[in-house]
Amino acid sequence: MAAVTPQQVKGLQLALWSSPAHPPLTAPVVLTAPLAADDAEISLAARLAEALDALSADDRRYLRGPVVFHMGSDACPDWLRTAIPAARLSHLRTAQSSDGSLATLEEALAYLASASLAFPLAEDDAALFFWLSQEVCPKYGLARDEPVWKSLGYAAPVTLSNYQEHHLRDLRAKLRAAVVKHARRGEAEDRLRHPAAEGPVSESPRHAKTRARKRGVHA
Repeated sequence: MAAVTPQQVKGLQLALWSSPAHPPLTAPVVLTAPLAADDAEISLAARLAEALDALSADDRRYLRGPVVFHMGSDACPDWLRTAIPAARLSHLRTAQSSDGSLATLEEALAYLASASLAFPLAEDDAALFFWLSQEVCPKYGLARDEPVWKSLGYAAPVTLSNYQEHHLRDLRAKLRAAVVKHARRGEAEDRLRHPAAEGPVSESPRHAKTRARKRGVHA
């Protein structure tokens, strides 16, 4: 891939934030606001998955967890933020075992888009930013008039080197882990704010036997 220019990054930022999104054509790190918990499709899918025990606890946390952006900015195009819940659900349904611990391409694009507003991207990060835009935008009806790579001034679609592919997988793994981590933290905070009703205090088997012997009952 040719060297990235600041003008190309700026042009892509303008395209991502100014393009109205259409429905899909086919049916690190800082915490931001959680995804809508009452989203009909995700709520129903999560409940069904829990009932069928089809998803692990961490998969359910990932479905409901927050969007993660770079610590320098939490700005994200509205269409991309809206796309992430359904993208996660689709990813959990279709991901191969080797991709099962990764975040979606949409989440990686959102992270790099926010980072691009905080500071100039390194060359490898800029390459990922361009490649992700090229892959994600057409799914949501953007760049219909001209391919992303062409609008950026390239003569052919953007490709990634082996190192950049590894870098992308590492980023997606870290994003997925961060989502689950913050979802766990949210669960812990909810338990503190809404403690369960007090019930019988549990005790160890050894203590139970001791109390039973004092009552003259075998345990």
